[in-house]
Amino acid sequence: MFNVFSNSTTAYADEVMANFYHVGQGDRLPLAGANLEPTDSSLDIGSSTFKWSKGFCDTLNVYNTITSDYNYRKVYSQEIASTVGFIDISGLNGDDYNYIISGRLNGNVPATTVSYLTINTTTAMNFHSVSLETQFGANIYRIVYYGNSIYLAKNITPTTSAGLYFWGELYCKTGQPKIYMGKSVHTSNGFNQADKFHAISKNTADTLTSIRISFAQFTGRITLWEIPN
Repeated sequence: MFNVFSNSTTAYADEVMANFYHVGQGDRLPLAGANLEPTDSSLDIGSSTFKWSKGFCDTLNVYNTITSDYNYRKVYSQEIASTVGFIDISGLNGDDYNYIISGRLNGNVPATTVSYLTINTTTAMNFHSVSLETQFGANIYRIVYYGNSIYLAKNITPTTSAGLYFWGELYCKTGQPKIYMGKSVHTSNGFNQADKFHAISKNTADTLTSIRISFAQFTGRITLWEIPN
């Protein structure tokens, strides 16, 4: 209990001590009002101008969003079912954020299977996409193509792949070329196929608001992070 003292009245020592205990003992709760009652989601620790140097804790529980100039925030992570074939992720903002995409497709990925990404599915992006290095065993391949989608991964081998994994970064600020840089790895019958992809779009006008990731009806997981640009 917090005691409120009035002018020209007697204050007892145990009442003063009770106030110290109320403020300084036990859990540190945000307190407000004349009686210093606990309050929720209305007070800050530090500010953008006056920051604490370091924070140490055993467990950190966050119930909303962690933000900073260089913070990655997960915006989508989903196990995918074999009957889906593609996923759509909306509510994106390419002017404020860059996006990092990772995924895996579980075993038995047939030869020539492609996983690809489309930005704003109804918008022509006109990507010029090049596989900088596609290596399967001792063979190195080059793939060049034009289109409205980006290769995330492609099993160019003549055999079934035991697993397909990809990771890449997407930069889509309005007024600038849309750029994707990524890598993928396949495993197949003791061989590893390593790919490096990049894609550049001549479309500088449209703003990224959604993406579609297609994966030819296989199980796995797709994850998307955003980082302020």
